[in-house]
Amino acid sequence: MRTSIFYALLLVALSSMGQTSLGIIVEPTLNVTHIGFEPKNLSDSFSRMKSHGYTVGFGIEIRKNINRFQSYSIIPGFHQTNILTELENLQFMDVIHPQLPEVRDLAFAATKRAEIRYRQMYLGSQFLYNKQLQVSGINSKLKLNIGGGLGAFFLVSHNAKVKTEGFAINGNYTTIIKDSTGIEINPFLFQALLIADLTMEVLPSTILVAGIKATLPITATTSSQPKMTVWTPALRIGIRRIL
Repeated sequence: MRTSIFYALLLVALSSMGQTSLGIIVEPTLNVTHIGFEPKNLSDSFSRMKSHGYTVGFGIEIRKNINRFQSYSIIPGFHQTNILTELENLQFMDVIHPQLPEVRDLAFAATKRAEIRYRQMYLGSQFLYNKQLQVSGINSKLKLNIGGGLGAFFLVSHNAKVKTEGFAINGNYTTIIKDSTGIEINPFLFQALLIADLTMEVLPSTILVAGIKATLPITATTSSQPKMTVWTPALRIGIRRIL
């Protein structure tokens, strides 16, 4: 059902094409996790959470000109966020995760550590209004654009990836937990978006895009306590073809 909604968004965007361009946008993304303060005992259980991590998102950009200086974009695509915790100096019989057995390795020479990466995978779309700035004194092939809008995504999958160092779990150094990960994820993610792009025409009707994106989460990432919100500022790199 949710995948059908994603493809419906794509079809709606394509059907609205007049004077349009079609492109691919890739977004190397910084994940900055903010954790709520209450209830304190639950917040303390995530005290070893790493403040940031990295993911990559991507989408198909359908862009329609309103006039010479204004346009709107619909970018159906994939978005991922990560919540990362690191456990250091693990000892015999320590528990890494409730779904995994205790540390059974008796070797004292090796440093034992574990990384738990809670991964949230979404499909959805970015809806952007774009404004081209009139800047004098720069190459006529370079254009500066700013814009803003809304990101709307629905959760398609989430899991916890556990990587260990200095010991193995059931003979494996990497384990994927798909059920009972320990946190509950909101099924929908909404973000306010601000972008700034520099574009350059490199061939007739072919444009390279490089820019930045700032996000303001409207919904929290988790629905369980403590509430956690992942902020996802990103770079924007892409190519666009005028149709």
